[in-house]
Amino acid sequence: MSIGEIITLVLTSSLLSAGLTSVVNWYIQKTNYRNDYYKKILDRRIGAYEDVQHLLSLLAGTVQMEDGRPCTLQLALGYDHYIKFQLQIYKAIQNSFWLSERTGEMLTELNVFFLHNIYNAIDENKDFDLQLTELGIQHRDEIKRLHFELENQLYSDFSSMHNIKSFTKPKIRGEARQLYGKPTPLQKQKGNDTTTLQG
Repeated sequence: MSIGEIITLVLTSSLLSAGLTSVVNWYIQKTNYRNDYYKKILDRRIGAYEDVQHLLSLLAGTVQMEDGRPCTLQLALGYDHYIKFQLQIYKAIQNSFWLSERTGEMLTELNVFFLHNIYNAIDENKDFDLQLTELGIQHRDEIKRLHFELENQLYSDFSSMHNIKSFTKPKIRGEARQLYGKPTPLQKQKGNDTTTLQG
């Protein structure tokens, strides 16, 4: 082998080695970037689910009134406390982008329930605290059901929360998300389904 061939071989090997090193470094940087990106998404998702978990802990309490009837705790502590509780629902909904679609829908259902059946049911000319207590007694079973379903949904979400690739897949926007079950045939015919929320 001539000196020229040896030099050519050395240069070729050096170039191949440098090229291979560049490719490996690029792949490592790309992998690290993707892992950092996924970690940031996971951190945001965990934070959003912590808000929902805190909401569930507030919703779980029940207190027995003097007459022996059970009442949802958040409605037995007075109007100011109820408003703080309602704000906690809003906070969870604000971060619903990071939750599963079903969990976001269930938070909306919970919010709608409390607005329609509690807040809007209060007569401003009567004692707020007394009315809240009565409503907490009246709707206790339904609130327990909503709590139970949301809690079970969280357990389901936790089993797949690590699957960031699935979460980041493009989702079809603008489709109506069902909130309260299937629309009636009359609603479909009129195209005026009031039981849905545009997502």
